[in-house]
Amino acid sequence: MPALRQPARGQRGGGWNDPKLPAVRKADACSNGAGEREPAAPQELTDLQRKLKENESQRTEVTGYINQLSIQLHRWKLRLQTLNERKTELEEELRKPT
Repeated sequence: MPALRQPARGQRGGGWNDPKLPAVRKADACSNGAGEREPAAPQELTDLQRKLKENESQRTEVTGYINQLSIQLHRWKLRLQTLNERKTELEEELRKPT
C-alpha cells in the first residue's frame, strides 16, 4: 500500500492562484497574520450582495413563520385554559347532590 503523501508546504490542491478560492489575506511585517482581505472582483461583490439579500429574505420569512406559530400557540393555550375551566365546572356540577 503506498504511503499517503502530504502536499509540500504552501501548496494546496489547485495552487495559490486558483480563482475558485477566496481572496488571500495579505499580512504586513508587523501584523499577526490576520491581515486584510484583498478587494473582491465586481462579480464577486455582486454575488455576495445577492446572497446577503437572499439570506435576509429567508430570515424574514422564517421569522414570520415563527411569529405566526407563536400566535397560534398562544391561541391554543387560551383554548386549553378554557377547556380546563369548563372541565372543572362540569366536575363540580357532577359532584353536587341532585
